[in-house]
Amino acid sequence: MKEIDSCWRSNPDWASERCALADCVVGFGHQATVGGKNGAFYQVTDSSDDPINPKPGTLRYGVIQTEPMWITFSEDMVITLKNELNYDQ
Repeated sequence: MKEIDSCWRSNPDWASERCALADCVVGFGHQATVGGKNGAFYQVTDSSDDPINPKPGTLRYGVIQTEPMWITFSEDMVITLKNELNYDQ
């Protein structure tokens, strides 16, 4: 089993303890990368994209937030971006 898989698969409650997944990071930058480890959860519920006026529930809205967060999706969806996602808008 790969290192990252053995880290999270060893916990049967991994879905309810997703923040612990951040401790499983491997590869380049793993020591300094924290991502959304201690952040809130943001759920994408809307597959639309408006680069000028992103609305809550869209991926673009979540990406432009300044605080750390976990971005999850409410369901399988196809998101057609009108331009690239920039987190520093």
